[in-house]
Amino acid sequence: MPQKESSPKNKKAINYGSTIITWQAPEFRDLDRGPNWFMFAGVLTVMLIAWSIWQGGYPFAIVVILIAGIYFLTHKEKPKDIKIALTTNGILADSRFYPYPEIDNFWILFNPETDVKTLNIYTKSGMIREITFQLDEQDPAEIRSFLGAHVYELPDRTESFIEKIIRVCKL
Repeated sequence: MPQKESSPKNKKAINYGSTIITWQAPEFRDLDRGPNWFMFAGVLTVMLIAWSIWQGGYPFAIVVILIAGIYFLTHKEKPKDIKIALTTNGILADSRFYPYPEIDNFWILFNPETDVKTLNIYTKSGMIREITFQLDEQDPAEIRSFLGAHVYELPDRTESFIEKIIRVCKL
């Protein structure tokens, strides 16, 4: 992995530091949604649209149609594998670099029963402040040990209620 990268826009070199731990993992979990899942989602969508029209909530019907359409368009593709590297200066995920001073905290979710194995970071700025990296076959203890020396860990952080709903409903 390169030590420095020069951006043609601002000519500023980024010092990634030395690479300590690397792994490759999908950018998100590829959930197995069978025909029953799609049938249920379609029926639910049609019911929400019918109910909103019956109630006179035409804007809500339009929103449901847009959300369903966007969801199916964005979730039909398989996740691409990304290369993740923990370096002495930050976390490099493909071409995106998160320097340690810009990371507020991190936590690792690891539950073999539910197949949840993620590294989560919360950044101090940006549009998307909470970022999740799949750990795939990477050892969570090794990640925790290294990152703990650079970033504050939230050791008691667990899956939120919304995250559980998303996982169970395969959204």
